[in-house]
Amino acid sequence: MKAQFLRFLIAGGTNTLITYAIYVALLSLINPYWSYVTAFMAGIFISYALNLKFTFTAEHSAVKMISYPLVYAAQLVLGISVLHICLKAGVSEKLAPLFAIAASVPITFFLSRWIVSAH
Repeated sequence: MKAQFLRFLIAGGTNTLITYAIYVALLSLINPYWSYVTAFMAGIFISYALNLKFTFTAEHSAVKMISYPLVYAAQLVLGISVLHICLKAGVSEKLAPLFAIAASVPITFFLSRWIVSAH
């Protein structure tokens, strides 16, 4: 499980860099909440691909692909809550999503592992 968690962190770091770039790029076009949600949605697909093949070395299935976004529904609720708290506390729009990510990593690992490994 330690090796999987390390691969999860690497995949998550890669996903975070990509989605953070999307978030920042969108800030000039839309508000931070919509920027976060849009980047988050892109991150679901990126995460599924990385975690399926790299983290858990599992095979793709329709059930996994349909179930996987449920993990991120829980993460989205947690992330938006943390983002909101950070913004209200005066944290920069550019730094606030990093706190949301840090808060959700453990939950996301175990839920992702369960979905990808169980089906």
